[in-house]
Amino acid sequence: METLSVEQEKSDPPTQGLTSPVSAAAVEGNNGYRDSTMRDRPTDLKQRDFMTAMMSRDSLAPENFGSSTGLRASSRSSNMAISNGHRSSNVLDGGRSLEPFGSSRGSVMHFGPRVTEEGLSNYLRAVKSGNLHLLRICLEDRNTNFTERDPIHGQSAMHIAVRFGQLHAVQLLCGKKTRGLLIDAVDKRRNTPLHLASAKSRRITKYLLEHGADASRVNNRNQTPLAVHILTTKRDDPLIAEMLLQHKTDPNGPVGNSTLLHKAVDLKFYEIAYRLVYHGARLDVKDPQGKMVFDKVDQKLLRQLCAKIVYPPVWVSNTERKSCMSCLRNFGPLGLGVRRHHCRHCGRLVCGRCSHVSVESEAFPTAFIGQIDRNPSDERSNLKRVCKTCSSVFDERAKQAKESSPGGSVKWSKAFMDRVVGFAWDDIEKKDDTRNFGSSRNRSLAT
Repeated sequence: METLSVEQEKSDPPTQGLTSPVSAAAVEGNNGYRDSTMRDRPTDLKQRDFMTAMMSRDSLAPENFGSSTGLRASSRSSNMAISNGHRSSNVLDGGRSLEPFGSSRGSVMHFGPRVTEEGLSNYLRAVKSGNLHLLRICLEDRNTNFTERDPIHGQSAMHIAVRFGQLHAVQLLCGKKTRGLLIDAVDKRRNTPLHLASAKSRRITKYLLEHGADASRVNNRNQTPLAVHILTTKRDDPLIAEMLLQHKTDPNGPVGNSTLLHKAVDLKFYEIAYRLVYHGARLDVKDPQGKMVFDKVDQKLLRQLCAKIVYPPVWVSNTERKSCMSCLRNFGPLGLGVRRHHCRHCGRLVCGRCSHVSVESEAFPTAFIGQIDRNPSDERSNLKRVCKTCSSVFDERAKQAKESSPGGSVKWSKAFMDRVVGFAWDDIEKKDDTRNFGSSRNRSLAT
């Protein structure tokens, strides 16, 4: 019987013109996959079927054996399949779709920017890799679409340059030809390049701000670049926050149901919190738990925050507290007993014992002039009531004013940027310069 079966197998003519992968697989047996790929020549297959055959041949998945076996038959009947408006069933059996091949071939054949394997044109690929030579060529090419977006995040070339830290590419994109189109472009989440830079790079953030980036733009979560920075930073470095605040971002901007100042205090970013207060962040706003910043910090930190106040505060309402915000003594009813008083410097509601000190109006910051008291009649008095905490702040300011030389009075914010930012952008090679930078920064933050 074995001899008969072997002779029968030898006498059978080779199978040709198979109409389905099932019949082909039944005749060819276990070696059908190998034999079919050897017989399927490029001249016998159409271009689309040939590309699928190569993909099926290179794949070791078992489900592709049957599909590649019947490709020769499907290619001979491809004209009929195309006229009927559907693909061959052999490709569907193999679990492969023809769309990637069609789209790839079309992108190469059509005129315009060439699309690479990862779906980015040469223009976006040059930005991503930092290939400045290719980027210059693309910027000079009239066919380049400067506002082109990547297909996944909808990000422009400026977004991609910031994401991958390509400062020199950012500088090229900030040229006259493309700056207006890209500097404040938004992606699918309405993030601008400045949103991404504030979470990644001080140098790129500085460069974008110097070239007109809007620091007040919000994304689809209602977050400014400053909010993104506070949420993403891992260290208490006030440099980026200071740069954004100097470019008119709102220090009282929201972060979810809270504020920037609350979030900075919650994360223990106290140096950033000092900069927020210096630029006008309110200490009286409540968080979702009903707490003010006054309630979250200890006496030492509160004193540091009050030392940065330069704008008139919003007074805490009389109905907000039933006790002194300093010593916690209960206020008397109808103004009897322990009376309520407001500190003219921080706006807290305190008792008479905790606000018995008065300070001359000339000692207040310049922005307080004419706005220290609510009633115009109270402005006639030169002495203003302050709490004990703010009294110590005024004493420290007076002491520093005496010790400083007449020619050494420099605006705090400008001194901060000169000492910190000036060093940040220069390459510091000497160790001594690095040590001096740290000490000068500590002195600037202590003032």
